[in-house]
Amino acid sequence: MILVFFAACEPECGGEIVIVAGSGSAVSVAWDAPQYVTAEKTDVLIDWSQVDADWLCEAMDPVSDVGTVGIWRFPVMEPEEVADALVNDALTQMDTNGFVACEPGTDTQCWLSELAAGGYGDLSFYADAVATFMLTLSGGAVFDPLRFVAFLIPSAESTVTEVTLLPECPGGPEVTVDLDASAPVTPTPAESGACADTGGMAWPLDWSTLSNPSLVDEVVVARYTLAVSELEAQFLDRDALAVERYTLVVADQTPVDLAEATSSSGVHFSGFEGDGTWLLELRQNESLLAIPLYVAVVAGG
Repeated sequence: MILVFFAACEPECGGEIVIVAGSGSAVSVAWDAPQYVTAEKTDVLIDWSQVDADWLCEAMDPVSDVGTVGIWRFPVMEPEEVADALVNDALTQMDTNGFVACEPGTDTQCWLSELAAGGYGDLSFYADAVATFMLTLSGGAVFDPLRFVAFLIPSAESTVTEVTLLPECPGGPEVTVDLDASAPVTPTPAESGACADTGGMAWPLDWSTLSNPSLVDEVVVARYTLAVSELEAQFLDRDALAVERYTLVVADQTPVDLAEATSSSGVHFSGFEGDGTWLLELRQNESLLAIPLYVAVVAGG
C-alpha cells in the first residue's frame, strides 16, 4: 500500500498522480518472535490456556477465540527470517512445504501427533536442523486472522515434551514509521484544466510501474488533523483517527480515479481540501498489520 501526503489542490481536475518504484518505504516492522525449544522426533503437548492476549496485545479468550492450531514448515528459512517476512507481508506459498492443523473445540491443548496426523503420519519430520516450524493460533478457520504466533525449535539436546504458550505483552511486532522518508511525487495537472485531458478522470492514480502492482486491492484516502509525528506514533490506529476517509476497492486495475472513492456514508471524494494532513494508501487487504506496500509523499498545489 502507498501512503501519500498532499497539499490542497485545485478541485476541478487535480492532476494525474503516478507512483513510481523506488520511492522508498516509510514503514518498517521488526519482531522478536517467541521461540520454544522442545525434544525432537517425539510427541509434544501444546497448551495455550494462558494466552489471554494475542500477538498485538489485544485481549483474547483461549477457548472461544481459537478455532485452529496450525504448524507451518519452512525448509530453508531460519525462524528470524520467517518472522521478518511474516510481519512485512513477504511470505509466499513457495516458502513453506507443509502445513498441519488441529481444531480443538473447547480444549486448550493439542498434541503434536494430533496435528501431524493431518499431513505427516509420524513425528520423524519434527527434527533438529530439518526446518523451521511456525505455530499459529487463529479463529474459526485456518485462514482467519492470526491471533498468536510462535516458533517450535526441536532439539536433540532437549527433553521438553510440554509447551505452555504465554502472551508476549508488552511485545509483539514493533512498527517504525517515518513519513518523511519517501521521495515526493508531484501530481501532473491537466494542461487545459479539463478532465478530458486525463481520460475523463478527475483524480487519476497510476501505480503500474511498481514491481507488483497486482497486489493492490484497495485505495484509501483520509484526512487527519493530527501532526505528522502524532500520526507516526499512532499509525496502526489511523483508520479510526481520520476526520475524513474514502475507500475504493480495485481489482488488478490501474489507473483508477480517486473521485470514485467513497466515505462510509456514500459521499465521493472531491479533492484534497480542508485543514490537516491527507494520506493516500495503496493497501493489500490480506496484510496482517495493515502496513502499506509502498509509501510516497505527494506535493501538489
